[in-house]
Amino acid sequence: MRIVGYLLVASFVGLGVLCVLPTSAPYSRWKLLSLVNFSGSPQTYYDYTTGTGAPSASVKARLEQIRRAYPNDFAVQWALAIWEGASDLQRTREQLLALRERFPHRPEVYASLLRNEMRQFPLGREEDHRFTGDNTPSRPAIPTAVQRLLEWAQQGERLDPENAFFTGMRVRALLAQRRDAEAVRALQRAAELPRWDDHLSAEAEASVQFQRRLHNLRSGDLDLALSTTILFPHYATERSIARILTFRAWELERQGKYREALAIRRVLARYGQRLTAGGNILRTLVGVALIQIAATPPRTDETLTAAQRQQRFLAALERNGFENEARWFRAELERTETIRSTLQKATPALYDEQIMPAPRRYYGQLLSLFGLMGLSAILGVQWLTLWLAQRMQLGTASVVLGLLIAWLTASLLFILSDAGALMGRMVASMRTAEQL
Repeated sequence: MRIVGYLLVASFVGLGVLCVLPTSAPYSRWKLLSLVNFSGSPQTYYDYTTGTGAPSASVKARLEQIRRAYPNDFAVQWALAIWEGASDLQRTREQLLALRERFPHRPEVYASLLRNEMRQFPLGREEDHRFTGDNTPSRPAIPTAVQRLLEWAQQGERLDPENAFFTGMRVRALLAQRRDAEAVRALQRAAELPRWDDHLSAEAEASVQFQRRLHNLRSGDLDLALSTTILFPHYATERSIARILTFRAWELERQGKYREALAIRRVLARYGQRLTAGGNILRTLVGVALIQIAATPPRTDETLTAAQRQQRFLAALERNGFENEARWFRAELERTETIRSTLQKATPALYDEQIMPAPRRYYGQLLSLFGLMGLSAILGVQWLTLWLAQRMQLGTASVVLGLLIAWLTASLLFILSDAGALMGRMVASMRTAEQL
């Protein structure tokens, strides 16, 4: 009993230190309370940052303070709208439209609206699937969604006329309406504009600052949670644009209209160049994909690889008197392949050596905290059992049975508590991260 008591005191001292130290107290206290909560759906900072959790009373009070203190601060109100959208497409749209009424001249609002809309925006074009040899029917475009996209893209172009992002969004709406000639002209304009900015970095920074104000702390919990909420649905539809237009160019080539087809391919490749000029790794890879798709005929022969189809395309250009264009596309394919292979080599080193060690340490510390909490609970119950057995003068067999029951009871309570649920979620997330 004395040994158990010493261990129990040591574990309590460890938890007490974590709850007092300024560097760990804000995170340890609420996690410690999860040991005596049995909600079945424990809330974390992740739930709060996405707006899907039920904020505590203190967070709600702080939210109202921020709302009143920064009524004209666009960044705060922008982040608040995203947070109150709770990762739901319809709800986020409503919040952003309300924000637009207050800040009608901010292109960032239209960028957020457009990116949010891309989460469920079928283009309704069979060419998207036929390019890859897939005959799966395409989901039909939704006229109201297409009209919304077109109007928001045009408003964005008006407010930020040098930004190719909004013009590229207009291309999607035009393709969904099967106004292909206008879509190609819009894409050509986008390729000539000086920059491409989806305002995602600014939105992420606004969200970080908002969450720090909301919780009144700078926290790895917050930043890690926010990093997992960033969505890039508009990147997927960039590839759809490329497949649709390249398939249309291929159909023109079959009709002998090489010059018209080549103009489409070249405009698409130049737009891809715009995406590769700066930005994040994902955006660069999307730009690389657009250029490579522009120089790749559709898959009509299952035995040919994409590289072999590209060589056939370059050979066809040369046969039809477009030697200069063939050289240009060949140079672009070599350049994009260099970019792709460089990133392919660099990304694992960046991920394994720079990024993954941080969450490993973070999760390791959290698991240690939960382990200490579980140990304290088990030791506490066992100490209570030994104390009662001593007072009741029970025999050895009864004491052993009581300790076993106490251990099982404490373990079950920990597993069923919010602390156990959170620990299970962290272990699962680490396993998922290791498989990426």
